[in-house]
Amino acid sequence: MEVVYEERHGVFRRSLLLIVLMAASGWAGLARAETPVLPRTMVYTPGQPVPPGYHVERRIRYGLAISGSILFALTYVPTAAAAWYDTGERTPLYAVPILGPLLVIPAKTKNDCVERDHSPCLDFGAYITAFFVTDAVVQAVGAIMAVRGFVGREMLIRNETVQAGLVPGRVGLTGYGTWLIVQF
Repeated sequence: MEVVYEERHGVFRRSLLLIVLMAASGWAGLARAETPVLPRTMVYTPGQPVPPGYHVERRIRYGLAISGSILFALTYVPTAAAAWYDTGERTPLYAVPILGPLLVIPAKTKNDCVERDHSPCLDFGAYITAFFVTDAVVQAVGAIMAVRGFVGREMLIRNETVQAGLVPGRVGLTGYGTWLIVQF
């Protein structure tokens, strides 16, 4: 008879503890639902007032900075290498970033072709011009992206506060107690 009483008493204690835990977690959820969650970062518009709980920081835009640097390097390095290896007239202008390909267009598109008996005279001036213009535009876009990324932008950053609370929970294999939960 005593064994049955202890089993019922143990089941009753566990059920009561489960009800208390569920109620506590429900109240904690209600308490959290009442306070609005503010975003961690927002873009700051200069001249606007800073909302309470935020401060202004200038942040580098790494995505723009890295992708712009890579885009510029992928187009400038081959052009600079062409300036190094080409021994033609006015090709050192290749080494000038962004404007170099545009300054080289007249020297590279002049047609010195003389008709011979068996070799046709082909003029690729339009294609060469399009290539150099595209090279200059892509270099300029990469440089602008990199500069905009490294300059960054002003962001509103939420002032973080430490929140702490006691929550009922399991301690050890057979015991129950409270947990201190801290949120940064």
